[in-house]
Amino acid sequence: METKLFDVRNNLVYLLILRWASLVHVAIILALGLDVGPPLIFLGLTAYVLVLTMFWGSLTEFVREHPHLLHLDLFIAGALIAITGGAWKSSYYMYAYTCLMVFPFFVSMRRSVVATVVFSVYYTLGLVANEGLVAGVIRNQQIDSLFSNYVAFFLVVLFFGYPACVMKKIESVTSSTVRLRTYVDETHILLAAAEGRQNLTRREAEVLTLLQRGMTNAEIATALYLSEKTVKNHVYSIYGKLGVSSRSEAMLQSSPAKL
Repeated sequence: METKLFDVRNNLVYLLILRWASLVHVAIILALGLDVGPPLIFLGLTAYVLVLTMFWGSLTEFVREHPHLLHLDLFIAGALIAITGGAWKSSYYMYAYTCLMVFPFFVSMRRSVVATVVFSVYYTLGLVANEGLVAGVIRNQQIDSLFSNYVAFFLVVLFFGYPACVMKKIESVTSSTVRLRTYVDETHILLAAAEGRQNLTRREAEVLTLLQRGMTNAEIATALYLSEKTVKNHVYSIYGKLGVSSRSEAMLQSSPAKL
């Protein structure tokens, strides 16, 4: 079967690694006796990331179909910042960055930028919610530092968004090429069948095309949305029309060189 260049489950594994690394960082701070907010928050977030890790494959496929659910993850990150010190004083500041890294792999760059704007709002609310933090920024003349944080949010999205867009384009071109090759293979097979008066049906031609790629009956059934028994019947029919008795003979009989 064709291997996808852009596979969400594989390409986002490193994000889970970053999330666990950020939690280890918080655990170290907690072990040193420093304030990281209520312990229940740390335990709850750890359980949340554990669930993501255990069911990451199925969850990423589900979120890919319903990308708006990513805003829930973004909201959790914003809430963490707001209730654990606000802005860069929050121990979960680095964890929040991973949310911005996720979006470009699921949605378009435009939606990722919108998500960054939403995150910036959460970030600002975190500043406002923590009394004295905004006043301290102004008093210590750290407005440039505050502005740099907002710029950093968008730089993170652009940094991860550009390669994600390139990978998606490559995958799109690759998928189009695979589909075109399939059509060409089917045409060759149908022409060969007509010349040899073997009368392969279009479905049999599709089965033979996938059979040539070394796919099993189960894999062919999945690809063509058929039952495995139906695929077996098609295979036996193909054997009879090609005058062969095995998969290897059928592949050789209908190979491009043979045609």
